[in-house]
Amino acid sequence: MKLRAANEIGIVCDHVKLEPSVKEEEILEQIHQLNTDPSVQGILVQLPLPESISERAITLAVAAEKDVDGFGSFNAVMVMLRECGVDLAGKHAVVIGRSDIVGMPLSQLLMRADATVTNCHSKTQGLRDILKLADVVVVAIGQPEYIKGEWIKPGAIVIDVGINYVPDSSKKSGSRMVGDVDFVSASESASHISPVPGGVGPMTVAMLLQNVVDSAVAFMKRRKGDASIPEGR
Repeated sequence: MKLRAANEIGIVCDHVKLEPSVKEEEILEQIHQLNTDPSVQGILVQLPLPESISERAITLAVAAEKDVDGFGSFNAVMVMLRECGVDLAGKHAVVIGRSDIVGMPLSQLLMRADATVTNCHSKTQGLRDILKLADVVVVAIGQPEYIKGEWIKPGAIVIDVGINYVPDSSKKSGSRMVGDVDFVSASESASHISPVPGGVGPMTVAMLLQNVVDSAVAFMKRRKGDASIPEGR
């Protein structure tokens, strides 16, 4: 999706494919080459990486001025909430999932927006009761259609970050994509709900592409010493 979207808007993308057996040192060397290549304005490390590789070491190796990922999924959630006109101050937000990629950083962003945040996970007791109090629900647990509509507080906003595949004989591939939330039942309770597919995924890609454009503009500013070039143009 990312490569196709980039090509559609004229961003030249090079997909660097590495073998599953690649060593951490080899990835770091590849990133170093890209960091020092003036023709490259953006670098994205596609996660997850093999277990033998430190994701933290690899992502931190990307030069700050070329890091166009910024963990797009949790940033996309915040943009979606803003576009819905949600004032998070004082709202009770429940984040289900505690991954370093989505759950934990998103909880931090929600708290910075003055929401009261409850972070839930696989060991949380009384999840249904907690959800009944939530004004905003963000789910990223990797369990297909796990969250049911009757668990959702009427009028709540639901953001589904999950991507799962379930068997579906009507599809040519034999499966279909679903989120972590039972969309049909949750739609009856939620005031706003993001679909899967078509929700957080495309928004994440759009933000990634915007980051590439912003990175290229910043590069041109540094190269030309022109502070008049507007961001996002």
